[in-house]
Amino acid sequence: MCLLIQQPKTKNVSKEQLKTAYENNNDGAGFCYADNGKIHVFKYRSFTKFYAGYENAVKNFGAVSDFIIHFRLATHGTNKGTFNIHPFRVNENLAFAHNGVISDVGTSKRLSDTQLFNKRILKGLPADFINNKIIRDLIGDWIGNSKLVFLDNFGNSQIVNRKLGHRDENGVWFSNESYECDLYSYGGYYGGY
Repeated sequence: MCLLIQQPKTKNVSKEQLKTAYENNNDGAGFCYADNGKIHVFKYRSFTKFYAGYENAVKNFGAVSDFIIHFRLATHGTNKGTFNIHPFRVNENLAFAHNGVISDVGTSKRLSDTQLFNKRILKGLPADFINNKIIRDLIGDWIGNSKLVFLDNFGNSQIVNRKLGHRDENGVWFSNESYECDLYSYGGYYGGY
């Protein structure tokens, strides 16, 4: 059911944690950050390419921007290419990624539930909705046990349903524990899901 990571400025996630996350959620990986008022989004189907891009981006932009990192385990929509790999843009100044399943947004053979939620809900909100706590709380109620991380074009991130995840000793927030061990050695299901 995916792994979502919010990496604050000047922090990073170890290669080992990222590799484990990819092995447990191996339908693609992506990340985004902001620089000079623009959000940059990258999506991959290979861990090697993902890690090379991530390592370079953190080296160059990790001190000026939070990062959103996402590892996909496909549940809805097509699983070809990078079409349904997170993060997604809400608008020019806001991107996000999601962990969980969002109900009541309709169905599509091509679009994931996250893409449908973005298209039918988020894109219809005022451009600066992320700065409104009431709207963030309403979004949190709508998505239930799902989690969202948003990144603005200034490199600042906000987590919706933060309490459903956890921070590690380095201050990085994770939506579940699928970066810690091989899920499949525990029978294919891990309590963090």
